[in-house]
Amino acid sequence: MDHSLDEIVAAAPIENNFLVVGQVSTTAVTNPPFVEVRNGEYNGDHVHVYVLPREQCGEVQRRTLWRIARLAQANHANVVQVIGIGMDASSVFVLTESTDFGTVRHHLEQKLWFDTGASIKILHDVASGMRYLHGHEILHRALTTDTIHLSSGNVAKISNLEFARQRAAAAAMTNIGIPFYAAPEILTGATNYTTKVDVYSFAMLIVEVVTKKEPYANVDAPEATILEHVVQKHYRPVFDRSAKWPADLFDLMKECWSADPEKRPTFDTIVPRLEAILDAVPP
Repeated sequence: MDHSLDEIVAAAPIENNFLVVGQVSTTAVTNPPFVEVRNGEYNGDHVHVYVLPREQCGEVQRRTLWRIARLAQANHANVVQVIGIGMDASSVFVLTESTDFGTVRHHLEQKLWFDTGASIKILHDVASGMRYLHGHEILHRALTTDTIHLSSGNVAKISNLEFARQRAAAAAMTNIGIPFYAAPEILTGATNYTTKVDVYSFAMLIVEVVTKKEPYANVDAPEATILEHVVQKHYRPVFDRSAKWPADLFDLMKECWSADPEKRPTFDTIVPRLEAILDAVPP
């Protein structure tokens, strides 16, 4: 069902008079359909303002905005809070809570690495947020280190806006995330996939957190060739597994990247397993 911009804004309204928009953010990631992300202040709180010109709000964009409006009801410590949606004569803008410490990808690229315990704690935060989203029948579809933001205390929060996409668009992974994070069933163009696609992406998240590099960064082959092998030959990342990382973490990773979605665990089971792994890490 198509919704008008007025209906979308009414579903998650904000008071424009209480919003002050500042400079372009250097920590938030801009993703389609938004053209930029700015820092702002709303009711005295720091926020991120995702901006979309009204003339670019076609049917697909309005569907995305409608999903975002519905996500304004999501409330979890490990999910970036959508505050609401506003509109003026030229733009539609989505307000989210501000996460001041950038994305996990940013930290890895800048070599701002985490120790073993902090890394597993981030993975646990992500799994907790995903358990909440799946419990509310929300698929992410674009879970990568670019969509995991860090707040004070290195609390990991899943960004809402990257997963507010339509299932049809999700089949084209280059439009919603990094192809190497995509589950095989998505790469083959399936449209009847389940929450288990996010579990597969979580395995790739483990790979990147452990290796500090994107999955398959050490493979000298065209992307298309790697993806073909992922689907047809069940090829997965190969890397040196340092003794500092618990073996149980790698066992979990391999279960999460199973070619058979039904054999992948749910986040309901992943969370307590990560809790046990984290408890066993020496201080």
